[in-house]
Amino acid sequence: MIMKTMLLLALAIFMSSASWGTEVYLRKAIGVDVSESQIQLVNETARLSISDQLDAKFASNEEQAECALQPKLINLGGIYLLTIEKIKSGSLLKISKVKIQNMDELDKSMGRLIRASLSNERVDEDIRLGEITRVEAEEKVHQTSSLRSFYVGFGPYASTNLKSDGLLVGLDLAYNWEFRHNVLLKVFLDGAISPSSEDLDRNGNLPTVTNGERTGGSRNSAGMSILGIGAAYHFNDRDNSPFIGAEMGYGIAQKVVDSVETRAGATLGLNAGYRFLRNASVNLDIRLRYTILTAANSLGLPSTMGIQGGLYF
Repeated sequence: MIMKTMLLLALAIFMSSASWGTEVYLRKAIGVDVSESQIQLVNETARLSISDQLDAKFASNEEQAECALQPKLINLGGIYLLTIEKIKSGSLLKISKVKIQNMDELDKSMGRLIRASLSNERVDEDIRLGEITRVEAEEKVHQTSSLRSFYVGFGPYASTNLKSDGLLVGLDLAYNWEFRHNVLLKVFLDGAISPSSEDLDRNGNLPTVTNGERTGGSRNSAGMSILGIGAAYHFNDRDNSPFIGAEMGYGIAQKVVDSVETRAGATLGLNAGYRFLRNASVNLDIRLRYTILTAANSLGLPSTMGIQGGLYF
C-alpha cells in the first residue's frame, strides 16, 4: 500500500511538471531586405527552438503569456543579423543578437538566442560546441591578433635618494602590442632627470676658481634611466578604460646629494591610470607611476614617483 502511494505521488509530480515552464508567445518574424521564404524559415526555426527548451511552453495568445519573443532577420549586405526581442506587457525586456554568414547557421544560432532570452543571460555566456558562427570565429581571430602602437609620455617626478630637492622631468618611449582589447605588452625606454645640475666632484667638493678658471668640479644631474618590458591590463573593452600595469628592466641612477654616485641594476615598477579614446587612431592616457632601483647607493634604494600623460599612435 505504501509503495503504491509513493508511485502515485511520483506520477502526480511528473505529470504536474509537464505543465511547468515559462509560457512563451512567439510573434511572427520581421525581415529587413530578406525574402518571404527566409522569414518563414526564421519562424519555423524559432518555433522548433522553443520546443527544444524543457523550461518553456507555447501560450495561445500574448496576453496570457509570461513573455513574447519577436524574431528579426536583417540583411547587412553579405552577412545577416539575427535578433530575438523579449517583450512583456508591451515593454522591451531584452535583445539578444548574433551575426550569421549564411542561412545554414540559422538553426544553431536561433537555439542560442532562445536560451539567452529565456534565461536572461548574455548570448556569449552559454556557447555550446558547434554553435560559434563563422562571423564570430573571424571576429575572434581578429580580436586575438595584436594591435601595435608607439607611445610617448611626459611628466614631473619626485625622487628619493637621488636629489635633495626639486622635481625630475620624465620622458617615456614605448612600443606596444595589444591583445583581446584588454592586455597590453610593451618594451620601453625612459628617463627622469633633474632640469638643474649640481657643481660637485665625485667627492662632493665644490669647484675652485683660479685666475678665472674653474677647477675641481663638474656639472652633474640627478636622474634614472631604464630599459625594460612591461604589461598592463584594461578593465573593460570600452573607448575609455582604467588600467593597472607592472614593469621590470635594467636601470642606471645617479645621485648628487653630498657626493656623486652612480648605481646600476634591476628595476621594478608599478603604474595605474586611465586611457581615453581607445578606438581612435591617436589616443591618450594619464597615469601614476612608481619605479625603484634594486641597487642601493649610500643613501638607500633610488626611486621615482610621478604623474605622466602620454599619446598612443
